[in-house]
Amino acid sequence: MGRSSTVIGKCEACQTAIFEDHPYAWCDRCGAPLPGTVKAALPALREPPRPRRKAGVPLTVAGRDVSCPICQHDRFLTSEKLVPGPAAAFFGMWGSATASTFVCVNCRHMLWFMR
Repeated sequence: MGRSSTVIGKCEACQTAIFEDHPYAWCDRCGAPLPGTVKAALPALREPPRPRRKAGVPLTVAGRDVSCPICQHDRFLTSEKLVPGPAAAFFGMWGSATASTFVCVNCRHMLWFMR
């Protein structure tokens, strides 16, 4: 593909080459977490890790504890959001549809749940 950067390792799950300019802690092909040695060699990830804060609330769905699918943190900030008209229509809802949102306090990934 004409990349000018150096290969620093491979994804253990799918064997995709990981280059030194890779911006994520996971494989962008299969989504698997990268090995610790590969993550440590990525310049984009060398900023000091943010401390895991205990602000927020745990999330339980259908009787099961849910952790963030990105960073596995277990605390979320929660709010209610108005679902825009086209999206509400897509889900078969009319009028003012709302969804509960849960934002991971560690990485800010947002989960949406509609009633």
